[in-house]
Amino acid sequence: MVDIDYQQQPAFFETMVARFYVGYSTSSLGLPGDAAQPAPHFYTTGTPGSYLENAYPLPGAMMNHFAVSNWYDNERCELLDNGSNADEDCSNPTIGSANTQVKVMKYYSGATIEGTVELEGFGTIPNARVMFERDAFSGEEVADENGHVVDGDDRTYWIPIGYADADENGRFSFTAPAGKIRVSAFIGEPDLEAARSTIMMSDVSQTLNDIFQLTHTTRNVNPITGILANVSGSTWLSESIVNVSGSAGHSNGLETVYANVSVSPSHATGKLVWSGAEFFDGTPLTNVSIETVPDVGQGTTRTIHRGDLQRRGGGSRSGVCRHR
Repeated sequence: MVDIDYQQQPAFFETMVARFYVGYSTSSLGLPGDAAQPAPHFYTTGTPGSYLENAYPLPGAMMNHFAVSNWYDNERCELLDNGSNADEDCSNPTIGSANTQVKVMKYYSGATIEGTVELEGFGTIPNARVMFERDAFSGEEVADENGHVVDGDDRTYWIPIGYADADENGRFSFTAPAGKIRVSAFIGEPDLEAARSTIMMSDVSQTLNDIFQLTHTTRNVNPITGILANVSGSTWLSESIVNVSGSAGHSNGLETVYANVSVSPSHATGKLVWSGAEFFDGTPLTNVSIETVPDVGQGTTRTIHRGDLQRRGGGSRSGVCRHR
């Protein structure tokens, strides 16, 4: 018996074969060491001893014109009128039932997804980063007579397919294939090095739960998706989900699907007081203007008269508060 050691090279993971089957590698994530891959499917592991040994595949990651057309069997148990299974012994396939064999990728000229990132009651949020993910358990659904498209599979497996930056008016546009698409908005500069450190210092499989969750009210993006989509370290604001029909996915951008992202405002209250002077320590400052300056974006100026201070905005922010 001859033991042959095949060493994968970074260039291999840029090929269509590698991107179709696993989607990414240590080299594409910017991790040090020899190039290594995640598990090719759910019943095995990635490269032994590597940072991705316990990571899951993301077939077609960051490929917004392709999707695995035979990722899953869409047959479901027949239901009675009361919602129970007609056959008591029938079990619907699970996430682990995804295709582990030969994969067929389908090309989509794409639909145009357009929208704005908006802070409820205040207007648009300029220059937000918008990430797009596709549910691998979604396909070419047909719109009903009202134009509504409903995903026919209740399983969820989000794969990042790209990102775009909103303009100064909060508007964004992206080309996407058919299927269920999640649109997520972020603000702030990304920090990919922190995400790489998370992968290298922990069992990465424990950080990937958001791949399987349909929606979020708050979200910590897993480090693999965050690096690929260039959003790790940015503040997640909100998300919306749209379903792109099969015909729209093949429309060469002529069909537009609207996906506005609405961000619920947050606010903070406090009091601005003098400190460090014995005679007026704790006395409120009055009749001054306060400017809150977040790490990114525009600040808000508010004049206070009795020392009380309020701030409104989207998500959590850090920064400085100046008075004048």
